[in-house]
Amino acid sequence: MIHYVFFIKCFTIGVLAASAVGPIFVMTFNNAAIHGFKKGFLTAFGAALGDGFLLLMGLFGALSIVEQYQYGNLCLDIAGGILLITIGSLTLKRHYSATQTTTTKRDSALATVTKTFLLTTVNPVSVAFFVFAASKILPLKAGSMPTHILFVGSTVTISASTSILGTVAFIASFLGRKINPQRLNYLTTLTGILMFCTGIWFLGKSITFFLD
Repeated sequence: MIHYVFFIKCFTIGVLAASAVGPIFVMTFNNAAIHGFKKGFLTAFGAALGDGFLLLMGLFGALSIVEQYQYGNLCLDIAGGILLITIGSLTLKRHYSATQTTTTKRDSALATVTKTFLLTTVNPVSVAFFVFAASKILPLKAGSMPTHILFVGSTVTISASTSILGTVAFIASFLGRKINPQRLNYLTTLTGILMFCTGIWFLGKSITFFLD
């Protein structure tokens, strides 16, 4: 019976993680609205894989070690900040290039999934959420459950996260056919700026660490 409770909580965690409006949520919507459902779904799936991975790391205690380590959060802030700034800058650069030419290079399916997976797993906010989930939401001593149960729980979280973000991608792909192309251009610009500014914020946090 306890395993069913565990799986229900894993599903809830996946829903909560995917429902938070942040860079990944906006990126999923943006990719689906501009490039279609497939691109949006691949973005969603990469993020969902990241959620499942972070859940496992939380259950195994790896995330709590990172949180407790003096420089753990600092490393996450720096890595997350650099990655967000890089992807935000590339998004803006590609968007500008696309407005100057008739074609623009698209990421492969693997590149899209990998990008959102990395964005999810190095995002300090995501890590903090899964540390909280592993210690406060999941049953006590959940980490001591059989390994195969933990992996099933991770799969449940991935399924829940994919269902939420996949729905966002589906809705966005439908709206993308109705929205004026100029407004879609604004959406791409907004996505790039949001990622860039979020990355700057994380790097700013890391700088204050050295100033304190």
